[in-house]
Amino acid sequence: MGLVLRPYQGRAIDFGLAMKFVYYAIDMGLGKTAIIIHLANILGARVLVIAPLKVAHNTWPDEIVDWEMQGDLSFDVLHGPHKNELLRRNATVHIINYEGIPWLYEKLYDMHKAGKPMPYKILCLDESTFVKDYHSKRFGYLCAMRDMFTHIFSLSGTPTPNSLLDLWAQYYILDRGKLLGDDYRRFRKKYFEQDPYRKYEWTPRFGAETAIHRLIAPITFRLQSDDYISLPQRVFNTIRLDLPNKERKMYDSFKKDFVLSLDTAEIASLNKASLSTKLRQFVQGAIYENLDGGERRTHFIHNHKVRAVETLLETLPGRNVLCAIQYKFEVELYKKRFPNAQFVTGSSNNAESNYIIQQFKRGKVPLLFAHPKSIGRGLNLQTGGHTIIWVAATFSLDDYLQFNKRLHRSGQKEAVTIHHLVFKDTIDEYIYSVLQKKDMTQNKLLEYLRQYTMKWRAAA
Repeated sequence: MGLVLRPYQGRAIDFGLAMKFVYYAIDMGLGKTAIIIHLANILGARVLVIAPLKVAHNTWPDEIVDWEMQGDLSFDVLHGPHKNELLRRNATVHIINYEGIPWLYEKLYDMHKAGKPMPYKILCLDESTFVKDYHSKRFGYLCAMRDMFTHIFSLSGTPTPNSLLDLWAQYYILDRGKLLGDDYRRFRKKYFEQDPYRKYEWTPRFGAETAIHRLIAPITFRLQSDDYISLPQRVFNTIRLDLPNKERKMYDSFKKDFVLSLDTAEIASLNKASLSTKLRQFVQGAIYENLDGGERRTHFIHNHKVRAVETLLETLPGRNVLCAIQYKFEVELYKKRFPNAQFVTGSSNNAESNYIIQQFKRGKVPLLFAHPKSIGRGLNLQTGGHTIIWVAATFSLDDYLQFNKRLHRSGQKEAVTIHHLVFKDTIDEYIYSVLQKKDMTQNKLLEYLRQYTMKWRAAA
């Protein structure tokens, strides 16, 4: 027999049938994919699922099989050399990654010119924050395709990874601007004000947060994991490190003068944004020098975080550990010190990274270094370990929360410990303060939506 729907999933399905255009703000581990699978089965219509690459390849096919609905819902993943052939096979569910949107648009446009009917009625945007940027080509293509669908379902447990501004594009695809307006700049001007000192930062005007919450609530269905599943404790541990005198002087001088003098080169930053990036590299142990022709050279400066990881691992004997890194040069640094460690980054090919992930899930990879974007979504790694080390911090709240959820999710048997390696009085501390502020903004939104959903349930 297939798996049995939980009551809250049934209520989510009812909401989708009633509203047709829905943002499912559902926490990880609560079965978002199963909700969409059952909606598709009930509606009896062909479905286009757009998801991050690894989620498209692993999570969606696995979920369809787990729910034993593959007899009713045939599916194909439109990726790789055979995607043109797969597109013609007319499976009930077509799954594609976000990078494939331009290709699919061209194929659908050719069908339209030839007078053929459009193949899909349901669109599902899994991790819809991938289209939060209204400037992006993928947003433009989706807007052009939007009217072919009778139902659109957007999924994300983290709808505002940076600020409430991230909501506009996601909701515009759902309702063509009925709730938040049909122009991003007017939306921003109405509800936000520009920081006079940092022109790229916008903060909500007085009362704007509540106004936006109220506007989007009617087509948003919120499920919070704490209400429905019992998860082990999460323990956060910040390990504060001191930069040795030599590197401290270099760091402070670079931050003040925007120039870093090395024996091998002189690195200059032209503005604060560039300096921020270079300082992040510095605390991780190296810095990139941009060369003519788009090439770059790596200058290694120190290995203090490598030593900090080594010291921490000595206190974690026998545990399988997942470490978050950010830069390619870190792979070289940590391979040198931990030759038996495994790495999953943007340069890892699909087959290689999938094998490493499967081995980690079986408990056979004691030390895995990964970029948050490479394994941060849709993967169930909770059987592989319960310890995370943030070696390199990220400004992305979405990446931070998603990465932590790879281990802290349904099925985890142990308390999950999340360590942060932070150099005192550096950009490390600033990044975590920014993350905390973003998290507070998102939590206020999600709690409002949770309360609204509970009222809808009571009235239904």
